[in-house]
Amino acid sequence: MASPSEHIAKQITLDKASTLRKLLESVTNNAQVSALLLGEAHDTSPTTAAMLANIDVLSQSKRPVVFVLESFKQYHNPKLQAAFKKAEKGSPKPLKGFKRSEEDSDVALFTFVLAAINHGIPVLGAENIVSNPFSAPDKKWSDLTAKIRAMEGFKKSPDRITKPNEVFSSLINEQCEEGAFCIFIGGAAHPPQLVESNGQIFDIGMQARVPNSVSVYLLRDDEPDCKKDAPYFSTERQLGGNYDFLVTTNKSALYKDSFDSQNQMIDKVNLLVSFIDDLLKGYSQFHKPTLGVFLQQEIAAVLSSFQQSVKSEIKFTELNKLTTNLIAATAKKGEGSKFSFFKKESYSSHNLAEAIHRDLADMTKQETTKQIDI
Repeated sequence: MASPSEHIAKQITLDKASTLRKLLESVTNNAQVSALLLGEAHDTSPTTAAMLANIDVLSQSKRPVVFVLESFKQYHNPKLQAAFKKAEKGSPKPLKGFKRSEEDSDVALFTFVLAAINHGIPVLGAENIVSNPFSAPDKKWSDLTAKIRAMEGFKKSPDRITKPNEVFSSLINEQCEEGAFCIFIGGAAHPPQLVESNGQIFDIGMQARVPNSVSVYLLRDDEPDCKKDAPYFSTERQLGGNYDFLVTTNKSALYKDSFDSQNQMIDKVNLLVSFIDDLLKGYSQFHKPTLGVFLQQEIAAVLSSFQQSVKSEIKFTELNKLTTNLIAATAKKGEGSKFSFFKKESYSSHNLAEAIHRDLADMTKQETTKQIDI
């Protein structure tokens, strides 16, 4: 007998979900779907870009959206919730001072989390001491070798799949019961039911534990595609399963699809300003040495997608100037100067919008003329 989740997935036709953006629009607007379980290949799937490029869709959902992330711990949640409340009150740096750990350097992840919070989407950590006994910050090991051995043993055990699935699903169900639409982001082995080569069920998966959920396997590929009923195989554990959807895509395709979804030029421009603003705020708050190159690469990808969408080559002189000045000023801040990213004379979302509109003045003027001629 098919599960409720399978019936829900079958209602989402591929003509309405041919890209990740359309799939997100479909599931967030379908009251029968409780949650989206997004499985990723850690460090290679374009997950942060996928969420940043679609943050507008999620923030405009008819139902409140909540992100549940495997990459954060549940003991982080009070601080994440406090940051959300700060953002609601207009704080320019709601995540100031927040760290997952002292060695944390995942600027892309924190840029996404900051963008989500700034767009009114709460973020929760999923891991706890049950799902991962080594997640507790105050766990002391006098013998480092023993700790490493214990971690390796846990990693290879069935508990590394089953316990997290139980914990993550419980947290998601709690949020769904409060009326939220949850988007879980975690390792690909968690959402689907996993079966051994002899046909024995290894674990029923998160999807069986979260009623009316839809599972999506997100992978990076130069050729974007969206397939239904996609097989999944864990080479590490020799286990197989199935996802409702397999989405293969890349950063450029994700942003282009977002721009292409807007019919009016002014809407494309507003989306461009929003995307760049999220990147600039994230870079400034979570700045690390040498990350100027990272910021420039991220912005270049967005600008390239925008130009492909409007079919026009644009120099973006004013935006480049603003970005260069921000990188230089942020570097000085890192050297101990009293520079503040949010000082009126330094940067603001308004200054960014003005710079982009100046860069696009000729193009938008031509677009207005075309509309008048029509």
